[in-house]
Amino acid sequence: MQNDFKEAEKLVLKEETNKQYFDLFKKEFESKSSADLESYKNAEIIINEISPVSDSVSIINYSNSFKRDKSNKLKMVRINGEWLVDLKYTFSGNL
Repeated sequence: MQNDFKEAEKLVLKEETNKQYFDLFKKEFESKSSADLESYKNAEIIINEISPVSDSVSIINYSNSFKRDKSNKLKMVRINGEWLVDLKYTFSGNL
């Protein structure tokens, strides 16, 4: 939400489908109005629910204080002790 895509990209699971989703999301986010971008920048993340699937996979349901009524889900996977976002789940809903 800070528009720091270099840092955000480091947190995404490295595989081609995730890269394509990330690039698509980045393009869509950057096309927002400057007022919306500023509102996102000032927003806080609200964790609605954390659902552990296994010791290395969790689903995070979250929203933000700017668009509080819209919730999103992220699949987090732990690889080599590091938690990374698997964007395929966010866009497809498949574990």
